[in-house]
Amino acid sequence: MLLKQLLEKGLVKTGNFRKKPYKIGYTYLLTPKGIEKKSKLAAHFIISKLKEYHSIRNKLAERLISISKNGHKRIVFIGPEIVKEFVDSIIRENALDLTLVGHCSCWESLRNYEPDSFDIAILFDGSRKDTRKIREEVGIPSHKLLPPC
Repeated sequence: MLLKQLLEKGLVKTGNFRKKPYKIGYTYLLTPKGIEKKSKLAAHFIISKLKEYHSIRNKLAERLISISKNGHKRIVFIGPEIVKEFVDSIIRENALDLTLVGHCSCWESLRNYEPDSFDIAILFDGSRKDTRKIREEVGIPSHKLLPPC
């Protein structure tokens, strides 16, 4: 059904390759109109991902600036490695008086850090768990764990 609609719109062409062994049977080629449509979709996807990137980066920058203004110096970041790299670059670009003293990919790993070794932990791991429960399970004071942005 979908293929038929794409054929009707002129976005794909079909060809039958019966003489070739080890084949699926049909191949689908994008027409110039199909290539144009696919290119527009790809551009839209890239633009939406860039907007998402800038949104995440701006939220992190706001959070880090606030942490710095509140007098915290040593932070542990809990989240993906690539986002940790954003944190590093934001600290450098904004000349913030912050030091990233640790990184955990998930909140459970925060147990590996002594509570006195950091001022605050930033939770950005996509966890849906209540921060109160995380603090209790890890054994850190409530003021040392920031909830997700």
